[in-house]
Amino acid sequence: MRRLLPVADRADTVRLAWSLLRRRRLPLAAAAAGFALAGLLGLAAPWVLGDLVDVIRDGGDLTDAARAAAVVAGAAVLGGAASGLAIIGLGHAAVPALARLREDVVARALELDPEHVEEAGAGDLLARVNDDVRSVTQSLDEALPVTTWTFTSSRAPVMPTGAPISSCSSTTKS
Repeated sequence: MRRLLPVADRADTVRLAWSLLRRRRLPLAAAAAGFALAGLLGLAAPWVLGDLVDVIRDGGDLTDAARAAAVVAGAAVLGGAASGLAIIGLGHAAVPALARLREDVVARALELDPEHVEEAGAGDLLARVNDDVRSVTQSLDEALPVTTWTFTSSRAPVMPTGAPISSCSSTTKS
């Protein structure tokens, strides 16, 4: 029977990831703030369009529509910039952490008993290292942006239709 290499449990993995990222708190915090700002700015369009419907219904003119378009365009540009800066911050936090992870894995692999590595199979160590680093990379690339966006968008007072909650009522204006 082939003996496999040890596998870390979820708690060990989370502890390791935090210990690697803890050294880069400022870029990680900047990335979280950038993703939060981008998420909030992404909500500007539905909010402004919902208000624009009310303004037009109440007799608004082309100037109101142009102002709304400018606000949406400005929010889109700022949201894109915030996303870009957040990705840069995430890169500054994640790339050194992943490099350190690779170094630690190689050091740990060199400490293993060669007979144990051979018994596990020639490709087991390499496959595990590649899979683990890819999993951590994917988690860092997706977890922070998705978590931050979900948090910010779930806290905003916007209805799914795009209209602000304050503009929704049980009675309609005529």
